[in-house]
Amino acid sequence: MITPLDLTNRIGELDNALSWLESCTKDQVPLYSTTKLDICSSLLQHAQRIAGSILVLLAREHPNGAFALARPLFEGYVRGVWAFECADEQELLDIFDEKSDENGRTKKFPGFSKAIDDISTHNSFHSPWISKASKKLSVLHDWVHGGIQTCARNFDDDNAQPRYPLSHQLDLLDSFVQPIMFQSGIALLGVLDLDQRHTELTFAQVIGQKLDFLQ
Repeated sequence: MITPLDLTNRIGELDNALSWLESCTKDQVPLYSTTKLDICSSLLQHAQRIAGSILVLLAREHPNGAFALARPLFEGYVRGVWAFECADEQELLDIFDEKSDENGRTKKFPGFSKAIDDISTHNSFHSPWISKASKKLSVLHDWVHGGIQTCARNFDDDNAQPRYPLSHQLDLLDSFVQPIMFQSGIALLGVLDLDQRHTELTFAQVIGQKLDFLQ
């Protein structure tokens, strides 16, 4: 039987992993810094901060807000990987400078499906998990915009109150937040030229994730 202590302990474990990663990456810049790498670093660190916000909300018993951040967390991770592995520097500069294309439309990041397809064609080790998680995108959308997933958990007969079983909260952490923390963290270490084997293995140990591709 899952208890509140199980959730508290899991939140603590992931918070420790975030603290460890921050201790390695805080105030770090890529060894051969470019605008592209600076942008990628910012995007991936943003994903880590969203993960941290989810942990805070769950710890304070605000599961509504935590689940609403699931899609932004996924989007932040995908956007960071796309920028690092698929985009060139000029493309990112045009996006951040809000340049217009030939049709007068402001250049933006590619649509979510396009970004995922681009990552897949680059044979990224991120691709299998991203492709699998993207199949649940419509569910993630419901959490953000007050869809059925949100409404069904906020009304109990005549009472409006959140109903998020502990098992659902733990599943959010174990099957979604932790993998994104890990994979975006590995990508961030790579952007910052900190992706030495021992560093990646230490991060994997701290966060409780197997690193099969390094064995």
